[in-house]
Amino acid sequence: VLALRRYLKGAGYLRGAVDGDYGRGTQAAVSAFQKANGLEATGHADKETIQTINRLAAEAAREAEQQNKE
Repeated sequence: VLALRRYLKGAGYLRGAVDGDYGRGTQAAVSAFQKANGLEATGHADKETIQTINRLAAEAAREAEQQNKE
């Protein structure tokens, strides 16, 4: 939950503190993320949602690494 909330906060979907609570705020953030990425907006971090987050995080890391090399 902490890693999920960290990602959602960094991506601008989550407001407030990054803690271990999977409450309404996290559900709303997950739902917004899902909508923005063409997924079914359930508010639950299912396998497809986590895979999408992991893919986007990896892409961002590669882009940052590439920019640091330039």
